[in-house]
Amino acid sequence: MRAYRVRYREQHREQLDQYARKYRQEHAAEIRQAKKKWRAEHYEQDRETARVRNAHRHARKLGAEGRHTTGEWLAVLARYGSRCLACGATEHIQQDHVVPLVLGGSDYIDNIQPLCGGCNGRKQGRYIDYRPESYWADWT
Repeated sequence: MRAYRVRYREQHREQLDQYARKYRQEHAAEIRQAKKKWRAEHYEQDRETARVRNAHRHARKLGAEGRHTTGEWLAVLARYGSRCLACGATEHIQQDHVVPLVLGGSDYIDNIQPLCGGCNGRKQGRYIDYRPESYWADWT
């Protein structure tokens, strides 16, 4: 049955694509509402999972090796009291790569530190390790 569907799709690709485009145009508002509802049910419950997923996508686009889980990120946040390591802020905490991805850093959890949006933006593409237990923290 699967092979039949694949073959049918190949033979009628143009027709099916045209039908899909027309359907999306006619039902745009319904589709928007369904997407909004899905996001509210899935992402809003677990914002950190969405943030980690976006970080993975960014790392993948830059060709970085490694990956960390939402659980590992939440453990890092808990370890530092959900605070920015640079200024101590508790709002708008983001994942910062100690060795930036553009400089060849990995997306493993040992290369992640929590920084607020402002501090993360100021750091830009530089290597700055704010983690107190880091061997290299005294060298920066």
